[in-house]
Amino acid sequence: MILVWAVLFMMVGLAAKDVWKKKKFGKWNNSDVERILDDSPWGQTYRLTSNAPFTDFLQRRRADYYEHLGVRIRFLTAKPIRLALVRKLILSTGGELRASSFEDFIEQPSPNRIIVTLSLTSKDPQQLNQAQAELKTSNLSAFANNTFLLTKTGKKVFIYRFEPPDERGLGARLYFPRRLPGGQPLVTLQDDRILFQTDGLREPIRQWFKLTPMVFEGRLEI
Repeated sequence: MILVWAVLFMMVGLAAKDVWKKKKFGKWNNSDVERILDDSPWGQTYRLTSNAPFTDFLQRRRADYYEHLGVRIRFLTAKPIRLALVRKLILSTGGELRASSFEDFIEQPSPNRIIVTLSLTSKDPQQLNQAQAELKTSNLSAFANNTFLLTKTGKKVFIYRFEPPDERGLGARLYFPRRLPGGQPLVTLQDDRILFQTDGLREPIRQWFKLTPMVFEGRLEI
């Protein structure tokens, strides 16, 4: 009996994880949308941590800060992320909006750029407001030195444009060239994985994304 429950639990988890394969866009619920945005091949939540020892009061407060602050990393140029953002907006209005109203946003081609968005999350509203204020006042110079995309095969491009968060709620937008200086694509399925790295926030972030699961509707979405 325990084995049966374990198998069922695993099957439910797998179905939820691959909701973009199991359900059509119009059937995604809020839970499905959040999974695609924050725990999918195109969107991950990175939890900030600190390796420093926390011995006195100020250091313990800093430990609490890192424990609760997360960074949502999403490939905005990946169609599933754009679909999830539109579906989230539709659900928030009780279905009054129609997906056809956002067709240009959903289908926009990005032949020359890859856009990664960064947004923040925290259980502490005061902490979140402080961190968001810092991100809103940031600029390209804060990210330029060590913010890049790197494939497992060694192809690498650096950020060339930064846009702070605005009223659209997409988060900060980081732009990278989709092609290398010689014209060849930065990323193909043969590259296996791609790393997003930045030191433009409170600590360095290194987040790998596997490329094969990023195939959606028969093409690599990134």
